[in-house]
Amino acid sequence: MSTEREWEEMFAEVGAFWRHDGNPARPYARLTSGRISNGFFNGTKVAEDGHLFGLTCAALWRIADSMLVSGKELRVVGAAVGGIALATRIAEAGKCKSAFAEKVDDRLEFRRFDLSSDHRFLMVEDTITTGGTLQKLSSAVALACPNEYPYMNLILAICNRSGKSEMGGARILSLISPSFEVWEEGDNPFTPDGQELVPPVRPKENWTELVQNY
Repeated sequence: MSTEREWEEMFAEVGAFWRHDGNPARPYARLTSGRISNGFFNGTKVAEDGHLFGLTCAALWRIADSMLVSGKELRVVGAAVGGIALATRIAEAGKCKSAFAEKVDDRLEFRRFDLSSDHRFLMVEDTITTGGTLQKLSSAVALACPNEYPYMNLILAICNRSGKSEMGGARILSLISPSFEVWEEGDNPFTPDGQELVPPVRPKENWTELVQNY
C-alpha cells in the first residue's frame, strides 16, 4: 500500500494535487468559493487518468474491506456527477452493487435505483471539504429506506481536507488528508499583514503559474 506522501506525488503528477511551498513569489490558490488556500485537490484529474483512477479505487476498497460489517448486501453510493465513476469502480473492486443520487432542487435523491434498509451502504466522495454533499447523500439514502434507518458505518474519500475523522457516526477513510489553510481576502496567515504578496490564481485555469519554478 502506498503512503500518503506517495499518493500526493502521484496525484501531483496528473495535476490533481498542489501544496504551496512557502516561496513568496508563488501565488496561492483562489478557490471556487472565492476564498484563498495554500492547497488544492482536483478529483476530476484523477478520474481522467484511467490507470491512476483504477489504482485509487482499488486502494480505497482495500482499506475499507476489512472494516465493513458483514451480513447484508453492500451498496456503494455516491453523488452525481463526480461520485458516479468513483462508486462504480469501487463497487467493481468489491464485486458489489453501486448507485448514485441526483440533484433535485437543493437535495439529492436516488431516482434510478431501488434501495433497501436490508443493504449496508458505503458512501464515497472524491473530495471532502465541508461535508455538505455527504450530508445530503446520507439524507438521500435515509429517504430511500423509510421503514428503517440504513446502516452506514464508513465513508471513503480520495482526499479528506475537512479535518474531520467521522461524519454522522460514519468513520471517514481516505488516501490523503492534507491540512490546508483557507482564508478570506486580507487574512493570509502566511504574510505579516495578511495581504497577498502576488494575486491568487484559479488552479484549473492557471495550473502552470502554481507549479512553475520561481
